[in-house]
Amino acid sequence: MNNSEDLAKAMSVMETKHYLFPFLSHSLGTLIGVVFYTYFSKAKKLFFPLLMAGFYFAGGLYMVLI
Repeated sequence: MNNSEDLAKAMSVMETKHYLFPFLSHSLGTLIGVVFYTYFSKAKKLFFPLLMAGFYFAGGLYMVLI
């Protein structure tokens, strides 16, 4: 699957796991990063973990839109 045409052909045979696990891997990575940041942060404020999660979200949204 090197181009969009091959991906479109393969989508008909893909199962739920092919869509679910990439989503889980990226969202769990963000969640774990924010939890570690909150746990080890000296400030113990919610703003900085939310800012970090916002950067992850913005990067993912950018990758979807390009």
